[in-house]
Amino acid sequence: MKRLALLPFLLSSLCAKEAYNVLPEAASDWKMAGPGSFEQKNGVSTAKGGMGLWYYGKKEFTNAVFTVEFLAPEDADNSGIFVRFPNPGNDPWVAVKQGYEIQICGNESHKNKTGAIYDIQPAIHPGMKVGEWNTYSIITAGDQIAVILNGKLINVYECQDGRGDVGGYFGLQNHDDGSPVQFRGVQVRELASGSLLAAMGEMGIPRSALIAYNSASNTKEKWYHLADHGPAFFQTYGDYFKGKLRRESALKGIALNYSALPGRVALFNTENLSLVSATDKGLNLINTPWGGGHQRVNEFNNKDSYLFTAAEGPVWADDSGAFKDNRPLKGYGNFSHLEFKGYFRSGNQVVLAYAVNGTHILDAVSDHNHGLARYLEVEPHDKPLTVRLLDDSSEKGFTLKVKTVDGNGKISSSNGTYHLRLDASKKRTKVALLYTAHSDAEAPTPVSLTALTEGGPSISPEVFEVEAKLDSSKKAWLVDQVPLPPALKASPYKGKVRMSDVDFFSDGNRALLSTWDGDIWMLTGLKDFKKLTWKRYATGFFEPLGLKILNDVPHISGRDGIYATYDLNDDGEADKFVVFNNDVYLSNNFHEFQFGLETDKEGNFYFAKASPVRGGGRGFEKILPHNGAFVKISADGKRLYTIGTGLRAPGGIGVGPNGEITTGENEGTWQPCCKINFYQPENGTPFFGVEDTRQKNKSKFTEPLCYLPMSVDNSGGGQVWVPKNAKIGIEPGELIHLSYGQSAIYHVLRQKVSDGFYQGGVAKLPVKLSSSAQRAVFHPDGSMYVVGFRGWQTNAANEAGLQRIRRNTKEVNPLPTAMTVTKEGIKLTFDVELDDELATDPTSFTAQRWKYIRGPQYGSGQFSVDNPDKSAEASAVKKESKRHRKRDSVKITAAKLGGDKKSVLLTVAGHKPSQQFKLEYDLESSGGEELIGTIHSTIHRVPSK
Repeated sequence: MKRLALLPFLLSSLCAKEAYNVLPEAASDWKMAGPGSFEQKNGVSTAKGGMGLWYYGKKEFTNAVFTVEFLAPEDADNSGIFVRFPNPGNDPWVAVKQGYEIQICGNESHKNKTGAIYDIQPAIHPGMKVGEWNTYSIITAGDQIAVILNGKLINVYECQDGRGDVGGYFGLQNHDDGSPVQFRGVQVRELASGSLLAAMGEMGIPRSALIAYNSASNTKEKWYHLADHGPAFFQTYGDYFKGKLRRESALKGIALNYSALPGRVALFNTENLSLVSATDKGLNLINTPWGGGHQRVNEFNNKDSYLFTAAEGPVWADDSGAFKDNRPLKGYGNFSHLEFKGYFRSGNQVVLAYAVNGTHILDAVSDHNHGLARYLEVEPHDKPLTVRLLDDSSEKGFTLKVKTVDGNGKISSSNGTYHLRLDASKKRTKVALLYTAHSDAEAPTPVSLTALTEGGPSISPEVFEVEAKLDSSKKAWLVDQVPLPPALKASPYKGKVRMSDVDFFSDGNRALLSTWDGDIWMLTGLKDFKKLTWKRYATGFFEPLGLKILNDVPHISGRDGIYATYDLNDDGEADKFVVFNNDVYLSNNFHEFQFGLETDKEGNFYFAKASPVRGGGRGFEKILPHNGAFVKISADGKRLYTIGTGLRAPGGIGVGPNGEITTGENEGTWQPCCKINFYQPENGTPFFGVEDTRQKNKSKFTEPLCYLPMSVDNSGGGQVWVPKNAKIGIEPGELIHLSYGQSAIYHVLRQKVSDGFYQGGVAKLPVKLSSSAQRAVFHPDGSMYVVGFRGWQTNAANEAGLQRIRRNTKEVNPLPTAMTVTKEGIKLTFDVELDDELATDPTSFTAQRWKYIRGPQYGSGQFSVDNPDKSAEASAVKKESKRHRKRDSVKITAAKLGGDKKSVLLTVAGHKPSQQFKLEYDLESSGGEELIGTIHSTIHRVPSK
């Protein structure tokens, strides 16, 4: 039976052990096996003769790092470092056959070059320096070996079963008389960690070293399978149970990357608190952000190889001892007796936190020589707790072992199903489980996990410095660019950087930015806006499209809920992730995005949830209660309310200074075109048009503030209200709309029609963005920051972008500051005096109007308002009509300059309501500056006076 390794995640509570020199200081403890010798001079040991083995005979090592400096005078010189071999006596071949040689040689075949596990596994890009001193750091932890050459990780290897997979001696090879390889500075440091992943953290080796190694070892792999998502990666995962695909096995799932071996992952379901499965085949990321698949769900690759897997349903029994799905909507949502609270991260170790029947539990998994170790720390509980741990394994001879401290735990099994019963206990019960195929193995010693909940080593220490690029042009709005962190091959994390939202800390010097990929980045240096630094603050979130910092606590909105994050040890990385609210229902639909995250004056949170669109965009799959809803969450996070329904794909939201609610909307089923929704909550529960997601809302269809044709916005982003301190050239209290699809920013020209009901139009700011316009937020200095990315339909020039926008007051604003529908026509107001001749010339203006047909088809064509085609309109309800394009030309019969010379009143022939009214103007200021632009508006009502 193998000896158990030390527990892998005790490093946060143990002092690091000091390295000690074993050459040349302890040369007397070394022994020679076989022929040859080593000559020692001036602290350098030079190989002579051979083939022999010089090994440190004082003790064997289990978890340790061996640091060796070596010099090979010629490329063909041959030697090596042996680890994990038994006592060889006088036979050096014992080390060769029963241990592992870390090769030293420059001209051998790839399989046996420097850094290779000799004759077993080659290294990646070893780069030995011939004729110079090189440094090896060889880590043995658990049953894994890592080789680091001159600071670069070049080999990761899992030991063969029964061969050097627990511990052994280490030594140096003297290969032959023609290979006078030299050694010096040989040190040993014993490690607390029994898994390689934890050992690397203990040694301060960044996660990026392992990412780089995996990337170089899998050059043909897709980028998204090489990208790092951290030790806890939230997504919806399907998996296999007894050979059959389960597409919804973990709707709110976490892939726990608990091993240095990239394929070794465990799957946890945050709704039923099940450790669903563990496999060595990794993940298949095929949904929209990664493989680009519609109607596809990410797969946990456990079809043929799984250490264990659990059947569906709740795995923790309720107070009555029953395992029943009594949720209001069976198969979806949270259980009344189960509560996922979040997780803690200490280095690469993740500790899950949840409650069962009110009892708080900490839960962690780790690599183990014999399989997977799982540790539970259970608070005192008055009643027994029972958990169904698994129901099947592909491993022959599979068994489950348990040990408990301060409580009694008993395993029972029947027909492949294993249960753990924990008796009532007045103390914290500590449990250790071993999922294994080794019947003679023992469960490790239980430990307390509390020490891992106080903050630990970082996993992303890299900092990237960039220089802000100021716009020095003479344009009315200046667009300063902020270079992004490196992406893909240039990134230490091998992922994209698709920025989806931004917000600022109260100091004004720091911001956090979310990415669609699940990373959260911290940007520092905003006050000076010269030298800026990026650092990854967190990773692994579920496609976050919303971020809000409230009272300096970052809140991240993913598809599975909202998390509050905390940096417990002030190292610039989050290590505590608390569920703020995860009551939102979720299916496995690819399109079920959760858009935006905003707050009101009382601290309530808001977001909008998309509908489950079918692949191709037409129609919907199964509708769950929160699909197509505008959602409010109470300031304490305890209550979730639906306050609006009927959305399809809102793209983004806004919350106004007086509680006004806005959303974008994308063209599609029941949505004739993109639009800007606007309502005030005191006026009831709005219905925004998608009948499939009405959610029993009896309100009439709420007309939008403005319809937007495809050329203006084919995919809406968020909205932002201009604050009092803004220096954007737009008055406080005004609304700005962002277009993700057209990479554009619009000033929304609102006009109040009645209480809670507005109409208006949009005027495009003359700015060029580096990517789409997804979210915007105002900095305390009054400038506006805009982020965007390229993920679905957009004309974005780049994968992502971040820019600061500010008004250049030296240049004239070419846009109107207001638009008002009058009895006779339209009044436009500018902030400069207008040239009299052009402003009073009706030919300076051209106009068109048209309408849309709202129905169950995808989008709508453009239909005449003046000469309705009833047949075409009726047909548009039954089949798609986007090719129908009939606009009415509208004559401007008179133009009159206002008394302030900053406004012009237009008389519109046949003036009437129209869903779309396009007005183009070509004017000049009194100083001769060009004022040219277009307004797309909606006229719901024409005043009678």
